[in-house]
Amino acid sequence: MKALIFVLYFFLAIGFSGTVSYADESHVWSLHPAKLAIGQVGLFSISDVPATPPKAGAFLGRPVYFHPGLGRLTALLPVDISTPPGKYPLTIEYQHVHHGTKKVITIQVEVQPYEFPVEELTLPEKMVTFPEEILKRIQDEKKAVDAVFEKTSASLLWNGGFIKPVAGDIVGLFGSRRILNGEERSRHLGVDIRGTEGTPIRCANSGRIALAGDFYLLGSTVILDHGQGVFTIYCHLSKAAVKEGQQVAKGDSLGEVGATGRATGPHLHWGAVICGARVDPLSLIEATAMIADK
Repeated sequence: MKALIFVLYFFLAIGFSGTVSYADESHVWSLHPAKLAIGQVGLFSISDVPATPPKAGAFLGRPVYFHPGLGRLTALLPVDISTPPGKYPLTIEYQHVHHGTKKVITIQVEVQPYEFPVEELTLPEKMVTFPEEILKRIQDEKKAVDAVFEKTSASLLWNGGFIKPVAGDIVGLFGSRRILNGEERSRHLGVDIRGTEGTPIRCANSGRIALAGDFYLLGSTVILDHGQGVFTIYCHLSKAAVKEGQQVAKGDSLGEVGATGRATGPHLHWGAVICGARVDPLSLIEATAMIADK
């Protein structure tokens, strides 16, 4: 009888691209990209779908959701921007194909350091320093936005790879340390995409509108819930074309590019949150590029 102890084999891939593979006595597992960096999203795959799929998974204290498709299972592994570099366990619980016994597999995933850029900006002082009543509004609005990420659909709402919502150039990088008028402020938790006023903004994937409102710093903002902890955020819209609770499909119009809130010109601030982890939305596109639409 085969041993019930799984032996994992680790094949190292160099750099942040490529895929790293693991194997046990029954399945082949892979992670793309091979090494995750701080603020990135990885795609973990099981090439042979077990007779009983994994029941649960966990990584960096967050749940891992597996999704079937094309004869394999896949799961997103987000690394929050505040995560220190190092090796972290990915645990997977499932029923053994042959024996029916519950097994817990642990795989060490390496998180690489990343040197985020520094952006120095000079803005009108009224856009940097606020009176008490405005500060309170900003704080209250932040709490309202953060609360959205704590409520998510238990169902998988997204389908296939994520897409860039606006075709313009990236003019503000995720994770950059922003120096405003000589003083360091909070990190930039999204990417800024260039766009002229009125440019249509597309849904990066299917889901449900979790929030649509106007905010002091973020301007006209839409948050899209893609299910199972995955959210994308769209800010500074000139106008929104959706309402809270509305179901949308990938590529549908969310609204138009604008310069509302604290913005010096028309652009889209686009962000992503996965199970509470703040990640680069461009890495979400890369991680899901190999997933075909159903």
